[in-house]
Amino acid sequence: MYKGHQGFVEWIDFLSTFKFREFTPVPISSPEEDCVIVRVEAYATVIAVGKESAKMRDLQEWKVKDGKIVSAKCGI
Repeated sequence: MYKGHQGFVEWIDFLSTFKFREFTPVPISSPEEDCVIVRVEAYATVIAVGKESAKMRDLQEWKVKDGKIVSAKCGI
């Protein structure tokens, strides 16, 4: 689990080890005004070995306050 600003940087660094194909974010309505739920679908290739995954699907929850992201959860 990644936490805080440094954790977000570490998460982005981890994601940079993949190449994504057919990356498709689809927003889903949320009951909370400050929350965005997104369904993401993509194929991911591990750059180091060139192996591609089956199509992956993920749900993400992004919380926003005063126009800034205050939290994000992936794999919910």
